[in-house]
Amino acid sequence: MHLFEYSSPKRSDKCYLQSMKRNTLFVLLSILITAALTFLITKFILDLSSKDRLMEQQNNYDTAIYFNEICIGSEYEFVLPLTHKFTKPGKLYVVKDSSYTEQMKFVTEVLKEFNKLTTDGFHITQTSDSASANMYLYLRGDKDLTKIPRFAKAPVDDGLVGYFDSRFTDNRITDAFIFVNTNKTFSEQKAAILEEIVQSVGFFKDSDFYTNSVFYQYKYLFKVKTHTLSFQDKEIIKLLYNPKMKVGLNKRQAMEINMMLLKESDDRR
Repeated sequence: MHLFEYSSPKRSDKCYLQSMKRNTLFVLLSILITAALTFLITKFILDLSSKDRLMEQQNNYDTAIYFNEICIGSEYEFVLPLTHKFTKPGKLYVVKDSSYTEQMKFVTEVLKEFNKLTTDGFHITQTSDSASANMYLYLRGDKDLTKIPRFAKAPVDDGLVGYFDSRFTDNRITDAFIFVNTNKTFSEQKAAILEEIVQSVGFFKDSDFYTNSVFYQYKYLFKVKTHTLSFQDKEIIKLLYNPKMKVGLNKRQAMEINMMLLKESDDRR
């Protein structure tokens, strides 16, 4: 009869088994750590994305509110609280009592910057033919303001830098008349040229929402230089002169369209 003898595992076998256990534990631990890190990173990205979306929505809402603040109605009670805009191209004729070379250069810059923002076919060009113009910019001293028939009833005081008067039919702007006081500093004239040209085409109101906006109502009081359009200014110009924005819309209707347009803009980025 053959007898099997029991022999205890060799030391090398024990070390091998212990090593296998350690390796298995290490692999399992690595998997758990990797899974945990993946979960945390994914959660962080999702949270960040969610925060970005919420921020975009808030920014869009703020822009739509600002649009209503500037573009719905006017500071004059007889103007209905609705959207107004030009539906035909603007032709600007400049009436001046001197060459005003620097002012004219700045007018060109303003029109170039504005025209980049419109997408509904509206744009403003300068013309030398006063009869064909539908926008008139007067560069003169304030003492000449009331001598201009269109501005006969305009409020004249020492603080007057710029003024505009737009005419419209069925909420469609047909003509715009703009005055800039050349007795003021050149910096103030630049701010007025930019503001009054833009305001005359449908941005009828001032605001204290954004201090860097051309529509900031206290800029002359606090010596704020607004020689370029702010981000918010550009956004609401894009909105008003978008093909989907119509004349005669109230605040609720404008809000709905603007939130849709702003979301579409976000989706394209």
